[in-house]
Amino acid sequence: MTIYGERRKRLLSLAKGKQVAVMTGANLFYLTDFWGGGAAIVRPDKTVVITTPLEVDRASELGREVEVVVAKGWKLVHAALMKDLGKGPVVVDDDSAFKGSKRFSKRADMFLEARRVKDEVEVARIERASKGLDRIFEVLTKELRPGRTEWEVAAEVMKVATANELTPSGSDSALSPTIVASGPNGALPHSELIFEVLTKELRPGRTEWEVAAEVMKVATANELTPSGSDSALSPTIVASGPNGALPHSELTTRKVKEGDFVVADIFFRYQGYNSDETRTFAVGSATAEMKRNYATVLEAQECALDTIREGTVCEDVHMAAVKVLRKAGVEKYLNHSVGHGVGIDIHEMPPISKGSKSRLLTNDVVTDEPGIYFPGRYGIRIEDTVKTGRKPVVLTRFTKELLTVG
Repeated sequence: MTIYGERRKRLLSLAKGKQVAVMTGANLFYLTDFWGGGAAIVRPDKTVVITTPLEVDRASELGREVEVVVAKGWKLVHAALMKDLGKGPVVVDDDSAFKGSKRFSKRADMFLEARRVKDEVEVARIERASKGLDRIFEVLTKELRPGRTEWEVAAEVMKVATANELTPSGSDSALSPTIVASGPNGALPHSELIFEVLTKELRPGRTEWEVAAEVMKVATANELTPSGSDSALSPTIVASGPNGALPHSELTTRKVKEGDFVVADIFFRYQGYNSDETRTFAVGSATAEMKRNYATVLEAQECALDTIREGTVCEDVHMAAVKVLRKAGVEKYLNHSVGHGVGIDIHEMPPISKGSKSRLLTNDVVTDEPGIYFPGRYGIRIEDTVKTGRKPVVLTRFTKELLTVG
């Protein structure tokens, strides 16, 4: 049986005899390798994809083990789905199109459970994404210097990511980056600037990805973000000085300063699958206190890492890090769980958190990311993406030694 057949079998087994319909791009992609508009019906031998003339060519070209049904417009996709479904109850990942119908039951958790353990294709894509993140961190050691704004540094991140065929996490498409470049919010002048760059960058011999890398750099330098991302404001995290005390800091025009800690949380997809990596850098110098706290977080991260293996209770991974922080007297400065699953979405099952009683399974892919945050001063976080087996396999491999840059 193919991996796509195994994915359908797993999902149908979890549905326990009920029909399965798919309404979201991420789950459609999981089943078919096609991410686009439409809906689908999951059958043992294939996935029936219902889409419009706008998407039919892509669905036919990219979709694996699919039958493509064409509806003449978006409003008719729902009708075509209802026509192709058999009688009886239906499990669906998003029931917003079926409100009031007792026939459809929303089970988003069922789809996440099916996607939890990664197959060989998924692992290979996450590994490739991880290698791309490591390359980005190599560039960051040269780009992080006093006087540069967070947006300017992020622009270099976006350029390197795109040149390595990585796309923003959380976007509406798994495969290609898009640019917010028009509309009523004053973005039009920046759109013109991007096209000015294109007139210089479009030349024979350059790949589409190479040209797109320049577009992403210019867009980010002008504080534009990819359309469809989970955050409206920032495509990545480059949090300098006191901004590092915010675990999900948005990019700002603050300039990096001598003596800063900079928390760089980089997360991108490769062919639809995410990797997630965080490193904290010292700019110019770090105080004895900062170095001591960094060493504590690193010890916590490595203690948690050692527990990430098949059969470990997820809560125990979290507590392994917490115990180190508690011993050092800084536990109160940790304000999030120590990790989460990673896959098509940046946050998936299983949660690595207090109270999470699920046991790790072979080929779970999770993060290990303890951090401590001192409001108004600085933050420290160290994160790897890790595959579970008899022992942990770290997929993100940039050094965790405290590096001084700038």
